[in-house]
Amino acid sequence: MPGSRIYVITDDYKGKRRSLTMIKLVAVDLDGTLLTSEKNVTDDTIKTIRKVMDKGIYFVISSGRNSKSAAQIQKMIGAEGQPMILHNGAIISDGTGHGRLRVTDTLSRQTAKEFMTFCRQNDLTCAVIFGDCDEVVLNRHDADAMESFRRFSLIDDAYVALDSDELDKAVPGYDEPNKMLVFERDPAKIAEAEKILTKAFGARLSVYKSGDEYIDAMPQGMNKGTGLSILMKELGIKKNEVMAIGDSGNDVGMLKLASLSVAMKNGEPYTKKAAKFITDTNDNEGVKSALEKFISVNDNHRNLN
Repeated sequence: MPGSRIYVITDDYKGKRRSLTMIKLVAVDLDGTLLTSEKNVTDDTIKTIRKVMDKGIYFVISSGRNSKSAAQIQKMIGAEGQPMILHNGAIISDGTGHGRLRVTDTLSRQTAKEFMTFCRQNDLTCAVIFGDCDEVVLNRHDADAMESFRRFSLIDDAYVALDSDELDKAVPGYDEPNKMLVFERDPAKIAEAEKILTKAFGARLSVYKSGDEYIDAMPQGMNKGTGLSILMKELGIKKNEVMAIGDSGNDVGMLKLASLSVAMKNGEPYTKKAAKFITDTNDNEGVKSALEKFISVNDNHRNLN
């Protein structure tokens, strides 16, 4: 458990009130935030992260990725054994180092079938995801989408269900999916897809952009903030002890939850609006800059005046 007392002096949302915060947990998004455009983490950023963890602070990867993919980054930065928030909060890793994962919520197969049909009718590729990418079902053949899953989710293959009812054949049994994901390389099309999907399913699902090429559709109310809230309760950590850093729509929930919220300079406009502070871009070590600004890596105290 964290034992070091790391204080930062922060302003409130309008800069009218000063507050003293002891940071015990830092939740950080991966793509577009911690990772550069080349999907790497700089050596200097890794050094800073390790200094933060040396002070007893949890460094929690919070991502839409699955555990296998996120664990690769965790190993890269030397954060093995730390908890992780996965699939935008739908799965939490307890950080014991034994790979124990817990599903926090699911959605109905009927909703997934309706979503698959709607996407097919609107020329969109979607994937229905069960568990920790234990099973992935695409609504149509899409080589780019399949390559993306192989690269970022580290899966070998996915079932293609050209008819939505084939979902039950692809994944027999009573398991229900955790989320749906829409894939599209055209930025203009992905922006339009977010609008039409929100209009069609927003009353039943949480729909938000999770990257330049992705839209996630989750159980209603499920987001990284929900997962972070569950983890905070289990670890006995309060809101004013949490720092969150992100860049996209799927990060808004955790940015609103954290007392100390930081958006990337390269982030979406609405993500920046949800954060109290803006740091540099992911390609210019924005996470490193934020950690050094708000958590002293050399001294126990840091006055931000």
